[in-house]
Amino acid sequence: MNESTLSDNDIFLKKLFNKHVTSSIISMFGVLASVMANSIIAGKFFGSDGLAVMSIVAPFYFIFATIGSLTCIGGSVLTSYALGRDDDKSANESFSLSLFLCIAI
Repeated sequence: MNESTLSDNDIFLKKLFNKHVTSSIISMFGVLASVMANSIIAGKFFGSDGLAVMSIVAPFYFIFATIGSLTCIGGSVLTSYALGRDDDKSANESFSLSLFLCIAI
C-alpha cells in the first residue's frame, strides 16, 4: 500500500472512532439520568428505604447491563467478521451464541 492510502485510512478510522466514542458518552449520560430519575422517584414514593434499595441494586444492574453489552458487541463483531469472509455457518453460530447468552443473562 502506498502512503496516501494509509493516511486516508487513518483519517477515516479516527473519524469513525470519534463518532462512536461521542455516541457512547452520550449514552452513558442517558443511563446516568435514568438512574438519577429512578432514585428520585423511589425516594419520593418509598422514602429512605426505597432509596436504599435503589442504591444497593444499581451496581448489580450495571454489572448485568455491562456484561450484556459486551456479549452483544462481541457477537456482532464476530458475526460481521464471519460475514466478511463469506462464512455463513460461523456467522449464524456466533449470532446464535450471542443471542442465547444475552437471553440467559
